[in-house]
Parts: sequence; structure tokens; C-alpha cells
Amino acid sequence: MATGSISTLGIGSSLDLQSIIDGLKEADEATITLMEDEVTELQASQDEFNVINAMLLEMKSSALSLSLSSNWLTRTSSVSSDNISATVADGTETGSYTVDVERLASQSSFMSTGFAAESSSIFVPTSQTSSETFSDPATDIILADGDSMTITYGDEDDEQTITITATGDYTLDDLVTAINTDAANDDGASSTYVTASTVYDSDAGTYTFNITATSGGSGEDNRVEVTTDPTNATFTADDTTFSYEINGTSVSLTVTADTSLTDLVDQINDDENNAGVTASLVDTGIGTSPYKLVLTADESGEDNRIAITSDLADLSLTEQSGSGYMMESETAIDPSSYIIIRQSDNNTDFVFQEDTGDGYSNDITATIEDGVYSTGSDLAAAVETAMEEASAASGNGIDYTVSWNENSQKLEISEAGTLDNLNMRWSASSAATDLGFTVGEDSAITPSSSSLKAAVTIDGISYQRQSNSGVTDLVTGITLTFSDTGSSTITVEQETESLEEDITALVTKFAEISAEIDANDDYDEDTNTWGALAKSSSIQSMEGTLLSYLGLEIEVGDDNSITSLYDLGLEIDEDGNITIDADTLSDALSSNFDDLKDFFLGDDDTDGLAETLNDHLLDLTMGNGYIDSETSGIDDKIDALEDSIITQQEIIDSRYETMTTQFVALDQYMNQMESMSSYVSQIFSATKDSEE
Repeated sequence: MATGSISTLGIGSSLDLQSIIDGLKEADEATITLMEDEVTELQASQDEFNVINAMLLEMKSSALSLSLSSNWLTRTSSVSSDNISATVADGTETGSYTVDVERLASQSSFMSTGFAAESSSIFVPTSQTSSETFSDPATDIILADGDSMTITYGDEDDEQTITITATGDYTLDDLVTAINTDAANDDGASSTYVTASTVYDSDAGTYTFNITATSGGSGEDNRVEVTTDPTNATFTADDTTFSYEINGTSVSLTVTADTSLTDLVDQINDDENNAGVTASLVDTGIGTSPYKLVLTADESGEDNRIAITSDLADLSLTEQSGSGYMMESETAIDPSSYIIIRQSDNNTDFVFQEDTGDGYSNDITATIEDGVYSTGSDLAAAVETAMEEASAASGNGIDYTVSWNENSQKLEISEAGTLDNLNMRWSASSAATDLGFTVGEDSAITPSSSSLKAAVTIDGISYQRQSNSGVTDLVTGITLTFSDTGSSTITVEQETESLEEDITALVTKFAEISAEIDANDDYDEDTNTWGALAKSSSIQSMEGTLLSYLGLEIEVGDDNSITSLYDLGLEIDEDGNITIDADTLSDALSSNFDDLKDFFLGDDDTDGLAETLNDHLLDLTMGNGYIDSETSGIDDKIDALEDSIITQQEIIDSRYETMTTQFVALDQYMNQMESMSSYVSQIFSATKDSEE
């Protein structure tokens, strides 16, 4: 049952006692209704302050952005041609750069000769050696009386078979003679198919038996196999070595006989010492031998140039990308017998000419240091030092690479690609013969056309770089990527779009704040209601103060042409509407950027407008700031009103609970009185009837 409400109240008295109670209670609760209405108004005011706060924070965000010096360093770049892309770092000097990409960096590569199938052997055995060793070839028995050994030579379509059957026990010397003089070993051209010999190991003091193709050639036409081993020896093909060098690292792989093209590709790629190359198998689709091995450097540039230091005769790799970069001596030289270079022998000097783009220079004479050179690498290093010292003395300072190819036993001379041409004048060189070059025959290379480096000219200055991408050291602050040759202009400009947006946002956001305040701080005669901010005594003052900040005059330096937002197009019309002229602002950004930057950023002595505004807006929006104080005050009022509502409601409820109880008693009493009156009336009526 609701407090102070009884459904039968008034029946006894015939009075509408419940309506009387409800009416009295409603009158008493009018004060509560007024307080509840006030809470609603306060909540609306608080919501509106939160709206204003959000708008102030947006305005503060623009002010903060403009106060950060880093945001005034943002740059944009444009490129006139699509052969170059450029990324510009903040703070990069503005201006234009003419970039001419003359050559792209490329990856060093080699390609093998063709093979009939992927499974073709890239190392055909042309020699067989006994696995066993012997102490005396004149007495040690290798083939017992009556036993035979069989040797085959050549490919399967034209195979020669040599069978030796011992007539008595054959020593190693006997077997050498038997093989070399056997009729089946006669090639019909006054020579033999294979040559047998004993090989002495001076370190071990033992002998092995060797059978090799007499021609010294390679390939299936010179395949040598022992198909039936002699009594006391087994023959196997010797392993060989495939070696390359890249970026100063030498790598050697042991290759076994009849390794296939596919196997070698896998061996190179899976090698734990792989120094940065990738082998692949390509099918050219040309002729009967379309399959080729391609060896490619993983990275571009001269630092990653591949040098094949020990090739396989059957593989026969030839340089593809970068070919023409190197000259090789005409004849092989054997440093194992020592090469003596000395002034007294008149073999220390060699002459060369450098073409840096303006034609060949005068003769440059290099002098090899006197010495006894026992390795090709030592000789190559001495030649390289002599060339570089002579080039430096001439004023060019060219970087050379001179290496020793142990496979061909020849010197290889190369240059980093800065020269257009290099001419070795062997006709005037006393060291020509000892270096493997022919006296009287000059030799030249064109490094610039075959260099693996990118060649770039920027504003007339030439550069070379190892890579086409991520080039950061040509123009400070600009990262370049080259995709094609050609000329292009890179333009670096100050990025102003975001600055213009932030400056405009300061004004437009204030205009929105002002409009929001104006819409909520007056009495609405149409609805007969006050605006959510109408009872705030300070909101108009806050708005006016903020407007005064927007109009502040700030002078940085002695002759700054911009001292207020009015110089940037700030306008306030007769109705108080605030705007900023886009054209005026744009012109200032393009023609007076430094002055505008100083106005917003200030200097060591004067705070700029951006920081000043940001600090003021922080005071308005931070904890314990203006908005927080206003909303906290409203919270306190709401809490007090809600407490009063609860207290007042409890008082009224208690009062009318008591009143209801009293009315119930009154109703019961009146009901009794009514019953008694009716009883008395009945008695009187009965008495009267009896008297009659």
C-alpha cells in the first residue's frame, strides 16, 4: 500500500478523504518538483560546458601543433620524371636539384655454357687415381698374373675401351708401359687416348697410379673411367674445386665427379659459407643445349662484383652483367717458380692512361716494388699498389683492383667504374712480359660502361653509388631511388597545407565556440526557457578573453611584417562574426613564411601566439581549470539539491503517513457515529409507531 493511501478511506464518513490527502501532499511536493527542475537545468548546463570544453580542446590541439617548431620544418617534394623517387626529411633545405641518372646499379652475374639436360654433368671426370698408395713403383704389384683391368675413354657414342691383361705380375711401372703402349690406346694421330703415370707424394713418400686424358681437354669427349679395377687398386675420379670471391670474401666448394647442373645449383645456394650469391637454372629454349647455370650477386654494385677464381672446365662461366669491366693478361704466369721484380732487371715499370671523361691523360708510370713474388696474390697486390700510387700522384686518385685468377693463372685488372676508359700501354712498359702481357700490344677496358655502380650527376657533380634504392648521401635530407636512366628535377618545398589548416582551425573553432555560447546564454521567448549557459556569470567573460588572445599583437624581431592574426586575414563583421580570409593567409604562407613562423613560434625573448594561446587554452581545459571549476561547482549544486530532495521527500512521506493514520481513525469514528445515529433513529421511529 502506498504511503498515506488507503483504498476504502472515506467510506465511513462519506467524505473523499483520499483526494484531500493527495491534494495536500501534491501541494507540499511542489518544492521538490522545483528542485528536480533545477537539477535538470544544472545537468543541461553541465552538458553544455562539456561541449564547450571539447571545442576548446580542439582549438588547443591546433594551437599546440602550431607551437611545435618541428611542424614548421615539414617538407614536400616533387619529381619531374618517374625515373626517380624522392623522400624528404623534415628540415631539408628547400630548393631544386637536377638529377641525371646515367647508369643504374646492377648485380654482377655469370652464365655457364649450355647443357642438354638439368641432370647433365658439370664435372666430367677426365682423370682417375688409385685410392691405394704404393712404396715402390718398380716392385709393388698392382695387377696379378692373368687378371685384367679395363679403361674406357670418350662419350658413350664413341667410346674407346682399353683392356690390359697381365702376363705375369705387373708392377706399377709395368702397368704404365702396358697402358701407354696398348694398341687400343692409339688414337691414330701419333698419340694416345689416355696417359698412365705414377705420381710421387714427397710429403708421404708414396706413389699413386694416375690415368688421365692425354688431350688435356674436358667434357664427355674426354671422359676417363676405370670400369674394371686392377688386382690391388681401386680407382676414383679426383674431386675438383669451384671458387668465387665477392665483397672481399673467398668461397670454395668441393665438387665431385659427375655432379649435375641441378646439384651444383643446390650446393652453391645451400653452402653455409655462401657470401652473397644465388645460383639458378635457366632454360633458354635455344638449341640442343638450352640449360644454363646463372650465378648472380644478391646485392648490386661494385662491392658485390663476383670474381670466379676457380672455374669448372665443363661449366665455363662467362661474365654477363659487368662484362668488359676487367682486362686479363694474355698469357699465364707461374709464380710458383718465383717472379723477381727489380730495378736492376729493368722490369719494374708499366705505363697506363686514364680517361676521366675528357680523353686520355698523359702517360702515367707505375713502379712495382722490388721483390721476389712467390704467389700470384702477392704479385697482384704489388701491381695494385703501384697503380693507385701513380694515379694519386697524377691527381686522379683512381681506385683499382688487381687480382690473381688461380684457375687461369692470369692477372686481372679492373677499375671501380669512375673512368670512361683505361689504356694499359704495354708497348712502353718494361714489366709487361713478367705480368703476362704482350710487349708492343696495348690493351684497354671501358669501366664506366660496364661498372655495376649507379652513375648519377647532381647539379653538375658526378657520383657513383652501390645501390639504386635508399641512397641517402647525395643530397642532405633526401632519400633517392633510381628506377631508370634519364634526367629529372627534384623540387623541395615548405609544406604549408597543414599549417594553413591549423591556423584556419583556430579562427573557425573560436567562431563555433562563440556561436555555441550565444545559442545557450539567453532567454528564449518562444519556449519561455533560459539557455543552458544563461545562469553562468563568467562564460561571456571567458569568450571575450579568448577573442582578445586571438587579436594579440606579438612582435618578434625588429622588422617582422606579421604582428597579429589581422595581418593574416582575420576579420570580425558588424554582427560579431569572426572569419579569416583564405587568400590573405595563403599569400602570407608563401611570401612571408619566416615572419609568419616567428609570429607563431616567437623567440628566446618573446612567446609566439601559438604557445600563448596553447597556455591559455590549457588553463581553461585542464583539471582545476575554468571549465573544470564550472562543472565541479555544478556537481556540488546537483549533489546538494538531490540530498534536499531526498530529505524533503522523507519528511513529506512521514507527515502524510501519520495524516493517513489519523484520517483512518477519523473515518472509523465517523462511521461509528453514523451507525449510532442510525440506531437511535430506528428506536425513535419504533417508539413513535407503537404509540400510534
